[in-house]
Amino acid sequence: MVACVQAPSQPAAEKPVVDVAAQREAKRHHLRVLLANAQKALAADRLMVPVTDNAYSWYRDVLAIDELNPEAHWGMKQITARYLQLAEQAFTSGRVDEAERMLQGAEKISATPQQIAALRERYRQQRSDNEVYLPVAALSQRGEAIQQRLSELAEQAKQSRSRLLIVARNDAEGRWIYQQMRNAVDGYRLRGNIEVGRVPRIAFIDL
Repeated sequence: MVACVQAPSQPAAEKPVVDVAAQREAKRHHLRVLLANAQKALAADRLMVPVTDNAYSWYRDVLAIDELNPEAHWGMKQITARYLQLAEQAFTSGRVDEAERMLQGAEKISATPQQIAALRERYRQQRSDNEVYLPVAALSQRGEAIQQRLSELAEQAKQSRSRLLIVARNDAEGRWIYQQMRNAVDGYRLRGNIEVGRVPRIAFIDL
C-alpha cells in the first residue's frame, strides 16, 4: 500500500502594504509643482500659449487631480481677467482684431456672454467714431478714388495730430496705404502702425 504524501502548503503571498500617507504627500507635492508652474506662466503673460507651458494648461492639470482646488479656480479667474484687460487695451488703441482674439480667450475660460457683450458695447461707439473702413474693391484696384480718400484721411490725421492704426489684409497692402498717406502730407511726420486684419480700415487713435 502506497502512502499518500501531501505536499507542504505554500504560504499565501502577502499583500503589499499601501502607504496612504506617502501617496497623499506625493499628490500634494505634484499639485505644488503644477501650481508653481501655473503661477510662473501667469506672471509672464503666457496665458494659453505656448502649448507646452501656459497658465491655462497648468491650472487645468491641477483641476483634473483636484477639481475643487481653490488656487486653480483663482488662477482661471485671473487668466480671464487678464484677457479682458488686454481686450480693453487693444480696443482703446484701435486694434479691433486683436481685441476680438482676447475676448475669445476670455470666453473660452470663464467670461460670461454678458461680460463679453458689455465690453464690445462699451467700445462700439468709439470704434464707429474713430475708424474709417476702406472699400475692398477700390483698395484692390489701387486707383485714383482710393488714393484720394487716403489723402483726405492723411490730412485729417495731420490736422488732429492723431496717430494712426492701418489695418490691411496683408503687409504689402498696409505699406502701400501708408505710403499714399505719407505722400499726401509731404513734410509732415505721419505716425502710425500697420496691422494685418480681415477688414481694411484706418483708426484714428487720438481723436
